[in-house]
Amino acid sequence: RAVMEGVAFALRDCYDVFKELGITANELLIRGGGGRIPLWRQIIADVFGCRILAAEAEEAAYKQGRSRGSDRESGWGKRAQEKSL
Repeated sequence: RAVMEGVAFALRDCYDVFKELGITANELLIRGGGGRIPLWRQIIADVFGCRILAAEAEEAAYKQGRSRGSDRESGWGKRAQEKSL
């Protein structure tokens, strides 16, 4: 558990750099490896204080990420794009 918490806080440190640049997120998409472990997802949710989306499979994560990218490119949800990851 201590290792998982350490990784989660290291990720949060990286995210804080983005926040300083004005880039924020209300949810995170996790896939593969540790993303399959419910405890780790909960730790990350607690550390980040936001909702965690976990892909059931690598392909599902790819499609979900691609879909969001297409939404941004097309201007759909433009307000959310302005200050989000």
